Amino acid sequence: MASPFAAIDAVTATAVDATFGELVRILPMRSGKYSAGGADPNRQERDLYAILTEDHGLQRTDGDRIGGNFGVNLEAGPIRVSVPKAAFASRADWPREKDRIQALDREGQPIYEIARDPLPDNASRLVLHCTRLKQA
Repeated sequence: MASPFAAIDAVTATAVDATFGELVRILPMRSGKYSAGGADPNRQERDLYAILTEDHGLQRTDGDRIGGNFGVNLEAGPIRVSVPKAAFASRADWPREKDRIQALDREGQPIYEIARDPLPDNASRLVLHCTRLKQA
């Protein structure tokens, strides 16, 4: 049975993206032992509005779990991209680890790489933990 709040959640998610979102392009990348490193021809690029946050400070390589005992501190802030799940037809279409995200509305259109597979934060969004790639 569908949640009675699903319609309200969809409306508020649209309003949040329209107010706080920015245009990003998801660039699917090939993965695998021998084929990693190029564009994935089996998945299409996708432009959509997302909420991109780039915090400042220290970031742990094991994520941002409280009480983590392992990992290395990096001099960079956590980068999270929150995208609406409704933008994807199925879970197979979700962005994956190693895919790239280009921030089209930001100066220089920086590119980020997804550091791990997405985590759903609730019924309507995916949270993508990313690292920023150096620009040429």
